[in-house]
Amino acid sequence: MLLPTPSPSLGSLNTVSAEDFRLYPSLSDWSSHLDPLDKQILDRYTKFFSTTYPTCKDASNPFLKVLIPLAMRHRTVLDAMLALSCVQSWENGQFTMRAPMLRYRGKAIRGCSDLVKKVMSNPEAREDAFSQGQNTLIPVITPRTTEIVENDGIIPLLATSVLLMLYEKLHGEGKENGTSHLQLFAQLFPSQLFSNILNRLTQTSKTSYQTDAMLFLSNSFLYNDLVRSTSLRTTTLSTFYHERPSSPSISHRFYFPTIIARIGANDMLVSDADIIAWDGTLSWLPSLALQFSGQSEQTDLRLLLDSSLIYGPTFQKLESFVGIHTWSEEKLISELYRVAALVYRRQQQPDKSSSAMGSLTGWAMEILRLIPPSSPYGTALLWPIALVGPALTDLEHREYVFSRLQMLERQCKIKTYANIAEHLVNLWGCHDNGSPSKSQLAYLFG
Repeated sequence: MLLPTPSPSLGSLNTVSAEDFRLYPSLSDWSSHLDPLDKQILDRYTKFFSTTYPTCKDASNPFLKVLIPLAMRHRTVLDAMLALSCVQSWENGQFTMRAPMLRYRGKAIRGCSDLVKKVMSNPEAREDAFSQGQNTLIPVITPRTTEIVENDGIIPLLATSVLLMLYEKLHGEGKENGTSHLQLFAQLFPSQLFSNILNRLTQTSKTSYQTDAMLFLSNSFLYNDLVRSTSLRTTTLSTFYHERPSSPSISHRFYFPTIIARIGANDMLVSDADIIAWDGTLSWLPSLALQFSGQSEQTDLRLLLDSSLIYGPTFQKLESFVGIHTWSEEKLISELYRVAALVYRRQQQPDKSSSAMGSLTGWAMEILRLIPPSSPYGTALLWPIALVGPALTDLEHREYVFSRLQMLERQCKIKTYANIAEHLVNLWGCHDNGSPSKSQLAYLFG
């Protein structure tokens, strides 16, 4: 059984609040001993990380609903979670929890190695590997797409991999350390397996903890694979986005990231019309993975297909032809992503001059300014800012983006925001001087 033993204080994971999760360190359900530091940092994870980093902060928040039960049962997952919690201690140019951060990371990496051995010790897994003549993890999951259980060690392994990948991304060393965890996931999960998992969810109205866990972990990999692609200007590790969707629901859910992946792969067939056709659904974001969105707010953006709007001087502001002040925060985020995609498409084309952007960067800034600093979507801003930021030429726009990133750095205590701010300043300086950027740092922005 994957969930901890029921107790009066535990309640239902479907209705538990972040405040209730604060009690977990004192419960006897934890499979491993928690020392005072463990409890302190776990409390920090449930009260600070899980309420600031994820876009979703209700009962479907998978950083609580999925990861807390796993951490209760598996020390390796807990160590990775505590390491991630410590990463969110960036203040005044340093990590205030650096020592425990590195200690928990080291323990999680060693535990991850033990989980790999556990997975490979499964008789069926060994038989799969032997029958295919491969000394690799790839056959471990593929033949058993419908029966993934905790005892396999697969879910804890994937959860640890996702947590360590997030650790490396948010830690911001600039050495692409997170890629190794994405590569492990890509090896374990052929793209067809993602489709199989997602198809199972659409065929039943009932969900189990296993399916919730696999949906969240799959979404986390697919999203961060996309972030790596746009950050490093390379193709995705998985072929999931480049294969024909196996069902309409998958096609709908992953329509937008598929467009982005195709642009990153230099697919010249992608057009502005493809981007405009997106209905704005955000359920492909990891923290929204357990939410099945209904009808999105509709705005007639077919007007954007008229090049006279993008490149004409009359429509430099969105508000001159669209009622952006009436949009909800969710709608603002969706449209910011849409405009960022239009910018990204032009960046990937041969003509990368700033004039090719027309009014797009100005529109992106209009939308960004309407998203309040207290918005729950604050952490979702990094990806579009990272795409649009390099194309900004207006000094006022640059200053606003820089100040917004500084604000997010202070609010979230995450180094990544300082990294992208520094990265953009370097790019702007090189652009103004007419020289190419020489930065070799491999940050993942998103």
